[in-house]
Amino acid sequence: MQILGFEGLPEKGSVEYYVAMAHRDSIIRDRHLAASNNQSPVPLTFANGNDTFYLNNLGSLYYANVSVGTPSVSYLVALDTGSDLF
Repeated sequence: MQILGFEGLPEKGSVEYYVAMAHRDSIIRDRHLAASNNQSPVPLTFANGNDTFYLNNLGSLYYANVSVGTPSVSYLVALDTGSDLF
């Protein structure tokens, strides 16, 4: 499979497609970081995968678990989409 091109990608909407797109985005993001820092690329990845949960009592906001640092410290953060169209 060619990650940076569009030929040979899995079927759009499939789990494999989104895995390939996340990998492609990671490569592109690494290139931008390397270009801006003049250093070797920083490894970027998802830790422990991605999970989606329906949380009934948290209102009309999106939330995400974010881990920062080494050793990591986890935070539950509210994500502001900038939209009032929920």
